[in-house]
Amino acid sequence: MPRDMLLIHQSELLRKIITSYALAEISDVEVDTAGNLEEALAKIAARSYDVVLSSLELAEEDDFGLFKKMKSTVNRTAPFVVVASTESEAPQQKLMEQGIKNYLIAPYTGSDLGRAVEQAFNPKAHRRDNRYNIPGMEMVIHNGEARTKAAVLNISLSGMLVEISYPEQLPDPMKPVFFDLFFPSEYGKAKVEGIMGALHRIKVMSWRTDHTPSSLRVAWKFVKLPEQAEKTLEIAMEKAGSHFRLPEDKNE
Repeated sequence: MPRDMLLIHQSELLRKIITSYALAEISDVEVDTAGNLEEALAKIAARSYDVVLSSLELAEEDDFGLFKKMKSTVNRTAPFVVVASTESEAPQQKLMEQGIKNYLIAPYTGSDLGRAVEQAFNPKAHRRDNRYNIPGMEMVIHNGEARTKAAVLNISLSGMLVEISYPEQLPDPMKPVFFDLFFPSEYGKAKVEGIMGALHRIKVMSWRTDHTPSSLRVAWKFVKLPEQAEKTLEIAMEKAGSHFRLPEDKNE
């Protein structure tokens, strides 16, 4: 079934360019357009859309009147994406204060637009593969009766990368392991238990003088993620995502 997008932009040229990007990059999308705030308000009051994409200039007009008035229409739950022409922190902070979580900074490609819209459609799927950094987060690996601590460098809903001092009793890397996650105070010192992970890759970061590893960087993919653990991670990633996100590093 086609997905309906309302594109709101004051520039006719950019409306044409963004429309061509959307049609090329987003599956089954149909694009409706509006060139000013009055036209946009009339359209969101008359019919429902699956996503609304607006320029920053029109989104900010009338103290974010468009976004606020959407909440009293049939589009009250439609994802709202802002296209900004500047990379300064000020507009991003303004958007966050208004509760607008999805935005795209120029310059951008058609692929960038497609990813931003797909993220707005399905933020959970987006978090499954994108990695987030949460400073101070730790994991504890269960190895029989022994416990081994590690620092979490980044995490997604599909796995994580950690740095660990090489212990005397390192778990068998070929076997899945159970571990717990501990969040820092900024995240309410939440604890996630009972995750099972399988080794994805391992890299020695430093060596001792006797040629044994001193520090390891290990990536685990999750093979068992309890429902409550997933909910806790989703909340933490949403908070972490308001600061910054790490792109997937294929060479890590």
